[in-house]
Amino acid sequence: MKISKYISSSIGKKQIIAFSGLVLIAIFILPHLLGNLQILRGAQAFNGYAKLLHSMGFVLEIIEAFFALMFVVHIVFTIILVTENFRARSIRYKSAIASEPRSFASRMMPYTGAIILLFLVVHLYDFAFAKEAATSCVWRGEDLGLYGMVMNSFANPWRLGGYAFIMLIVGLHLSHALQSALQTLNLRPGRYVFWFNLLSYFLGISVTVGFVSIIIYAVVH
Repeated sequence: MKISKYISSSIGKKQIIAFSGLVLIAIFILPHLLGNLQILRGAQAFNGYAKLLHSMGFVLEIIEAFFALMFVVHIVFTIILVTENFRARSIRYKSAIASEPRSFASRMMPYTGAIILLFLVVHLYDFAFAKEAATSCVWRGEDLGLYGMVMNSFANPWRLGGYAFIMLIVGLHLSHALQSALQTLNLRPGRYVFWFNLLSYFLGISVTVGFVSIIIYAVVH
């Protein structure tokens, strides 16, 4: 009963969203970025990274299942909370009068989250489920595996521009996500609020710059 009461409460939902968000940042987004940055070292390094992941076999499947669970939890509870807030918006608006002004990134969180979710679906289809994936690895007359697939993908200006836009959205989302999650979980001491907020902005900017650097690499190569 205590667990169900906690989950059904507003603070419970916020803390579940915050915890799942921190998990996704720590063990998905950052490692994913570091892995993708291997492309800057060339085809051999990038494909070697991909082979290393596949060599993990069942362990990788467990990790991916855990990632999927965290994504589902984060998304489902966010949808529930946003829906509840929308239904009670008159109360929310009254309480907001006495609260601190919300930043642009904070106000945009539901929208940036929805855009990121749509991107993930398309991204998974492109690099995991597309039937033509095996034939899209040839880059400049040479089969370069996953490296070739990525380079071919960015050869399309629409995909390249769309990816750059999504990375800006991801950065905007993360710039508020970290500070919000730490505050919700009471992990942001009042005396260090400025520094934690700065860290959150740094995270958002760094992730965006990191992923955009991959685009720049594809363009100049």
